[in-house]
Amino acid sequence: MSRTKLLRDADPDTRLLIEALRRTFPTPPKRGFASWSVPPLNVLDCVLSLNRRYDTFCRPRVQQFANQHPEVETLDRLLRLIKKYSSPLEFSIKELNYRDEKRAATLVGVSSRLLQVQKVFSGSSETSRLRQWARLAKPSDYEAFGVQGFGLSGFQYLRMLFRAQTTKPDVWIRRFVSDAVGHAVGDSQALTLLEAAGEHLKWSLLAVDNAIWGQMARSTG
Repeated sequence: MSRTKLLRDADPDTRLLIEALRRTFPTPPKRGFASWSVPPLNVLDCVLSLNRRYDTFCRPRVQQFANQHPEVETLDRLLRLIKKYSSPLEFSIKELNYRDEKRAATLVGVSSRLLQVQKVFSGSSETSRLRQWARLAKPSDYEAFGVQGFGLSGFQYLRMLFRAQTTKPDVWIRRFVSDAVGHAVGDSQALTLLEAAGEHLKWSLLAVDNAIWGQMARSTG
């Protein structure tokens, strides 16, 4: 089936989004974002970035933690470090300069859950096992992930940090998709539409997500 026929057969919103992507990015985006070198840093990045500015809040804290704790290369080591403190909140205050009890609990929850899910995969490293998990997981699995305060967008971003070819329905993605189709879309609809458009265009969703974020989030300062 030709791409022209595929586009003609696509639903109207998908067609509008494909057209918007082509207008916005005349050359298909190629550069995906860079994940961190070890799983604990990816988890910190994911949890700290929830509803926070990435460049000014999240990245500096993750980088500082990486510089101060090069020995924390696995999730087990991260959890053991957290347990040295009287509470996850104290860890967050002292190690991350972040006073948010619920977010500290989310960090422990995500780290603990990933320790569990990787056990069913073979691989010589924690990173390789978690990359297998990320590729095979589906967006709908976020509910079974079962971490309070960690929704679909966070779950999808976590998969992306472990190199799954997908996208996350954060505020910037939702805004771009809503503008493209001419009406507001929810998280699940934004994700479904962008995945469908990416499949039609044969574009890397990691690169598309990064390009949309780079244009919209960073342009707001």
